[in-house]
Amino acid sequence: MLIAFFRVNNLYMKRIFTRITRLLLFVLFPGILLAQQKNDYTINLHSGKFIPTENSNSLSKKSALFKKSLFDNTHYVTIQFNELPDHSSKENLSAAGIKLLDYIPNYANRKRY
Repeated sequence: MLIAFFRVNNLYMKRIFTRITRLLLFVLFPGILLAQQKNDYTINLHSGKFIPTENSNSLSKKSALFKKSLFDNTHYVTIQFNELPDHSSKENLSAAGIKLLDYIPNYANRKRY
């Protein structure tokens, strides 16, 4: 009779363990999938939202777009990165005469040249 009690108890524990495991999978699995979302490069300004086009290869200090950013002998532009710049990247920008002013959500910064 004692052996039968342990078998019943063991089956009961297996059912509980299986149910808890399934519950955890149903709760945690969607969270794991949502955590792998693509990066959002939408720039949110007071005047509206937009996704800038990548133009780093075609932009130069002589371009008309860059000349429009001149104010009081200083160029103010918004540059967006594929990822947030680390300390060494910020030092390289500073050495090139680029000063980071403000962070704009979604990988962008206002810069001063």
